[in-house]
Amino acid sequence: MGTVKYNEKRKYWEVRYDAARHGDGERNQKYKGGFTRKRDAEAFLAEQETNINRGVYIDPQKTFVFEYLIGWLEDKKDTISPTTYSGYEINIRCHINPYVGGLRLQELKPPHIRNLYQQLKKDRKIKIGGKVRQFKKLSNTSIQYIHRVLSK
Repeated sequence: MGTVKYNEKRKYWEVRYDAARHGDGERNQKYKGGFTRKRDAEAFLAEQETNINRGVYIDPQKTFVFEYLIGWLEDKKDTISPTTYSGYEINIRCHINPYVGGLRLQELKPPHIRNLYQQLKKDRKIKIGGKVRQFKKLSNTSIQYIHRVLSK
């Protein structure tokens, strides 16, 4: 499905693979270079192929955290209660997106999430939809609930 090749000119390993086809059936070839070791390139390729085969591949270079979470929530809408949906939506809109929603999925790292949880433990003001809203610090239980949503 994909290839790993050494680029002599640039002195690094690179990977090419086919992601899910575009809506018009056109091939969707992806490229990633910059691997210093062949085994790292092979591991990356194996992970991408596994995700494609499982149907969970997301183009990491283009998808923002907020876009992913909105899509995830819409997919869940018919399988969860309206109350659960509302809780998820509020947590995404008011607590997750203001801190990490603007990051691309590939940029989201554990320090970002730790910082999110630290911010949620404080009183804070956040601009949402053009309005500044005041939030009190959240309990550990509420933060665990947000963690469950984010880990999906």
